[in-house]
Amino acid sequence: MELRRGKGIMFEAAGLLASEVGILIRNLIQPRRANGRNPKRSAELPKPAAGTPVLLIPGLMADDASMRPLRAELRLRGHRAYKWKLGRNRGADMPTMQSLSRRIRKIFRRTGEPVVLVGWSLGGLMARELAKRDPRHIAGVITLGSPFSGNPDLLPVARYYRWVTRRVADADTLAALRMKPPVPTLAIWSARDVIVPQHTAMGEAAEVDASVEARCLHMQYPADPEIALLVNRAVRAILSGELAAEGERPSDGPPLR
Repeated sequence: MELRRGKGIMFEAAGLLASEVGILIRNLIQPRRANGRNPKRSAELPKPAAGTPVLLIPGLMADDASMRPLRAELRLRGHRAYKWKLGRNRGADMPTMQSLSRRIRKIFRRTGEPVVLVGWSLGGLMARELAKRDPRHIAGVITLGSPFSGNPDLLPVARYYRWVTRRVADADTLAALRMKPPVPTLAIWSARDVIVPQHTAMGEAAEVDASVEARCLHMQYPADPEIALLVNRAVRAILSGELAAEGERPSDGPPLR
């Protein structure tokens, strides 16, 4: 019975992702310059303050390759964009979170600056939790289609997460996910995202400092040029103090949009 149930969950999740996964593959294999940059995307991005350390955390079962387009754009704008270097993201277990904490502190020691965390989907949930545990080394958190609000355990993709990780989140864990980290926090969400509905990714007023709407599918977040623009602006806002931890929550206005 467990084997049948596991297969059913896999088939359900596969059907949900099928319409989007091809987009991610195309974005990863499209022609690029030798340095990995896409010239069509780079021209419109304004330059932020140079040298900001940014750590990119992939989504469930994704790895550093999935974040390559966004990482290349951030490096082009002068940021020091880092891989997470933990292979595929198989869940937020204790060893993974501890390894991420060590990675953040290593980057902090290397650069002398707090790190901005950018997390896609599950990676955003992990980034928020890391910022709650170690805010001294983290400048801010930017989530990309991350289901931190409401009850993410009710999402269809949550069944896939439980199947992969063999873990079920209890009520206390789900409540903790909604708590805002003590650092500037921005949620980027999309009404076109069929994997993570917008109400779970944009957050309530007490859960996030600001939220910005994008126009991409869930699998497009790491490669969409608009996302690179929004992340770039968000990093600048975090550094300049425009996006403050206790600031008001503009859902669609300047300076981030």
